[in-house]
Amino acid sequence: KMPAVHLDLTGPGSLSVDQWARFSSPSLRSNVIVKIGEKKLYVSKEFLAIHSPFFETLFFGNFAEKGKEEVEIKDVVYEEFLVLLHLIYPSDFQLTDHFVIPILALGDRFQMQHLHQLASSHIQHSKTISPSVKLMLA
Repeated sequence: KMPAVHLDLTGPGSLSVDQWARFSSPSLRSNVIVKIGEKKLYVSKEFLAIHSPFFETLFFGNFAEKGKEEVEIKDVVYEEFLVLLHLIYPSDFQLTDHFVIPILALGDRFQMQHLHQLASSHIQHSKTISPSVKLMLA
């Protein structure tokens, strides 16, 4: 289990105004709404499925969500999932110490091996994450 971390979403490493807005409305490439709490993110089923066996099964397996236009994801922090999207969609967003622990946990949860590797590498090479935290996350 990952340690609980409170994110200061206005501090260093936080998202810009444009990044906050990127998935907040439908686009030509969005074909599903991911609902987290009361907030909605407009994304591509196919793009999420390419990056995650979890989403591939959710959207294209024999589940009720397969044909739905809106899918609720529970037990996820909206801001952390938004960062996940910025890391898998083409963008200039760089993973920082600010988001690395939640991204490691989301990478595991959604079976996103690339994100897990990205977060693990970031932790390993970070000069600001303490050795004790690195050991705990190992």
